[in-house]
Amino acid sequence: MKKLLVLAAIASFASPAFASKARMTALGPVAPVVVVDAQTAFDNPSHLMLLGDYVTLESGNDVMGLADTTPDAEGGFVTSMGDNKFGFYVGRKSEFTDGARKLFGFLQQENALEFQYAGKTTMNWGAALNYSASDKKTSEQKQTAIGGRVGANAEGWDAFLVFGLGSSADGSSGIAGNTMPANPNGTPLYQFVQSLPAAAANADATYKGTTGFKVGGEYETSESTSVYGIYYMDGAKVDDGTTELNIEQSQLDIGVVESVKLDAGQFFYGVAYQMFTFKEKETDTKAEATFLPFTMGMEVDATSWMVARTSVTQNVLLGSTKQNGGDADSIGNNTTVAAGLGLKFNKFVLDGVLAGSNTSGNIDMNDFMTQVGLTYNF
Repeated sequence: MKKLLVLAAIASFASPAFASKARMTALGPVAPVVVVDAQTAFDNPSHLMLLGDYVTLESGNDVMGLADTTPDAEGGFVTSMGDNKFGFYVGRKSEFTDGARKLFGFLQQENALEFQYAGKTTMNWGAALNYSASDKKTSEQKQTAIGGRVGANAEGWDAFLVFGLGSSADGSSGIAGNTMPANPNGTPLYQFVQSLPAAAANADATYKGTTGFKVGGEYETSESTSVYGIYYMDGAKVDDGTTELNIEQSQLDIGVVESVKLDAGQFFYGVAYQMFTFKEKETDTKAEATFLPFTMGMEVDATSWMVARTSVTQNVLLGSTKQNGGDADSIGNNTTVAAGLGLKFNKFVLDGVLAGSNTSGNIDMNDFMTQVGLTYNF
């Protein structure tokens, strides 16, 4: 955890801390392994002990290919309470829950709340609880979602567990030609395009989340090298009165990342093996994929008031997709470049995306500043 503690010292005493989706997008899929900020605390709440006190605000689309591209706003604060940390956050949603509900016409999470708490004994530890509920009488729709996280870190290692405690929704507006959206970057959630039966509008339709969790850890084999593993599973049952669906997906990631310290930042590169499965039990629909993505990137102080960051990701050598036991196809072209800037104004930091999920090699102005984060460091 040596590199994490260095970042924490910078955040607390020397320069502003970065804490945004825009930063994570620009640094690519392995960003949670090489940096620590408010976003990594949404997997491992013990990271709060590695950060200073701050207020952070987020706005903009998710430009990395996930299901829900509706602009969202979220924000919160973290403050010290003696030797411990307390955080309160609003607007943070589950990607799977929100995306799957949207596909089938159910209410997505609304006005989500999150409470975070972290402390230190022989190691840093943290826990978080999130909650969302809605009841629309006029449209006969309602929803609830609740989940939690626990995590710990110490010199040389890091571990966390994210888990769902309940997710349900009643009343569907219906949607035809449902597909599980594709993510070309090999990151968890929505990697596979998979057609599913259409769900009909029905006030009595139900959505129920099934087993959902994400467990992961990181171990530093040397001052600059980290190995990590993540296992993720999520699912849902949908019943619109005539069609029943039972969706389940899982993913295993095992990877290694090398970080190189630069005079004004860091350069990193790494490779991971990823195995993804998707099942719909009622129609016996199956999909499988394996990936071997290589990622490299850097984050460097361009001036005393501006940080530049960029990354490139591409599947290399191995990788295939297969549906319903058919022949396996190799991974299509998925070289993806992302870039962003962080601007420092005294204790304020403004992060923005310059290019998000761009596989064409062309400058795409649709991604320009579509994610923005503003952080104030106490």
